[in-house]
Amino acid sequence: MNQKKLFFIFFAIVFLSFVYLFSFNREEVSLVAPLEFEKVGTIGDIEISLTLADSVSKQTQGLSLQKELPENHGLLFIFESEGRHPIWMKDMLFSIDVLWFNEKKELVFVYENFSPESFPLAVDSPVPSLFVLEVPAGFVKERGVKIGDTLSF
Repeated sequence: MNQKKLFFIFFAIVFLSFVYLFSFNREEVSLVAPLEFEKVGTIGDIEISLTLADSVSKQTQGLSLQKELPENHGLLFIFESEGRHPIWMKDMLFSIDVLWFNEKKELVFVYENFSPESFPLAVDSPVPSLFVLEVPAGFVKERGVKIGDTLSF
């Protein structure tokens, strides 16, 4: 991705964040529409229902203002190119585990129990990734997910 495109995306996110923060009172915000789970995938032999965040608008929204993420469900970010893809907890209402996968769909990094209180902290994989999967907190530990596991969808 060239520098102009990255700058535009960064500027758009910052601008929209400021518009969001200063345009209305957070207590007046209604929750967004529930996620639609459109694909079934696997991590190793663990089946998971997925919502795809495959556009900038879906990636910007992420799980913000969702009430919950059901067990064995996840939000899969699909990026245009492998690289650094930090995640933050803006407007999140629950904790999540975050999993980064490379272009071969191999798990390369995990951040467990990322809480809403951590905002504005952003976490990122030290290893380039192409896919980022957000799942309910505790998923990684409860299911025995480990580095090297393969994602399919």
